[in-house]
Amino acid sequence: MLEVVPFPGTTLGDWQGKTRLSPQVPYGLTTQDIADKGGLAAMAKWDFELMGQRLMDDERCAGSGLAAYFVKGALDSISMLFTAVDGANIRLAGPLGARISWVPEINMAGFQQPSEETEEGQPLWGSVMPFMGLPHTIVVNNQGRRFGNEGFYRSFFYQIDVIDGTTQTHPNFPAG
Repeated sequence: MLEVVPFPGTTLGDWQGKTRLSPQVPYGLTTQDIADKGGLAAMAKWDFELMGQRLMDDERCAGSGLAAYFVKGALDSISMLFTAVDGANIRLAGPLGARISWVPEINMAGFQQPSEETEEGQPLWGSVMPFMGLPHTIVVNNQGRRFGNEGFYRSFFYQIDVIDGTTQTHPNFPAG
């Protein structure tokens, strides 16, 4: 898990009011603060005084803190943003002076052989990408339907990431 220490919203300057806090969750506590008081199920034991003080001081925790940290990095031009398929991050962060970098997409389109494991006994995963472009290869989703172009294996990267909004699932993963 990645979480920042409570982040002072005041350091965002003009962007303090432009970044949002969740209207559903009061992000005044860190994951560790919550765990120390018994976890999510023990909400009655949480330190609401600490939460209230952090909210009054605009110290952002959890997801709001991490988002504020990234915004601050972009504003200070010290962050590196990676390109997306649609380039939205270039349009949004480029004018702020963010440095743009490209890295290849990484996808967990992998498989596990039951007899293969690491020295620590953990499953050893292999990538299916080298096999997708080979002759006589047909790739199907878990319902047995083809969903990509086997002649252009990179098309599977995008099709595997498709989310069905009704079921909130990735219908093309796992592929077989």
